[in-house]
Amino acid sequence: MQESPSNSRFAIFKAALIIGLPLCSLYLYNYSNLTLWYNDTEVKKIDSGDDLENMGIVRSEVKRGSVKADTVSSIKTTVKDSIPQRVLLIGDSEAGGLIYPLDDYCEANGHTLLCTFTYESSTILDFAKSSKVDELIEKYQPSMIFFVVGLNELYAKDLKRRKTAALRLIEKFKGINYLWIGPANFDEDFGINDVFNSAAEPGKFFYTKELEIPRGKDGRHPNKKGYELWMKSLANHIQQSNLYDFRFDPPSRFDTRVRGRLLRSNTQNE
Repeated sequence: MQESPSNSRFAIFKAALIIGLPLCSLYLYNYSNLTLWYNDTEVKKIDSGDDLENMGIVRSEVKRGSVKADTVSSIKTTVKDSIPQRVLLIGDSEAGGLIYPLDDYCEANGHTLLCTFTYESSTILDFAKSSKVDELIEKYQPSMIFFVVGLNELYAKDLKRRKTAALRLIEKFKGINYLWIGPANFDEDFGINDVFNSAAEPGKFFYTKELEIPRGKDGRHPNKKGYELWMKSLANHIQQSNLYDFRFDPPSRFDTRVRGRLLRSNTQNE
């Protein structure tokens, strides 16, 4: 026997109520101050900032390359004073490419890139135990540190150990202002970006993995244009944050000069 149109419409309406009412209730609850109880237990709302692991690491939902770096527009700063900064750049092999556009930004804004320490093939474990970081800080007395690491440990799974090392590295900065720059992921990591973010002070870690950056021939490191676009995104982050009280306007042009001292080391030679 064929079902009548009225019965079909009623069935559809009934199904819509069954599915729609719970969804509407959850939506209203999420944006209200109501407290919901189930079997004498309060149902708590999930906040995006809640810790998801005992070690205090919040998992990032950011997908690698979700933002094209070449679509990031430069932001001219008008509210910050041009306070000269004494800049120190420390990092793995990625620092060897960032030094050039960083130096251009420093030159354009009255800052001085004093020294760059490129620690080839290094990880956060190497930086945590290295006395070189302490020596450079003591020698150059920087007011701003740029630190980039992680490209060699995207597949690391000993995250608790690396968080301990990250916290030890932060202690070396001794209250100096800094920007911790996450690695330019060429593949998805197992949580190392989230480890670094949880160790850094709020707002002082930059998720480079959000950016889609042009790569060099090795497929791992950015090419020259990639480093320039990466630096533009870092500068925008600084200009928009109240954690950094200095100007970082874009330079009129990029060149390949290095005005500060350049130091290189390699973990494989130690």
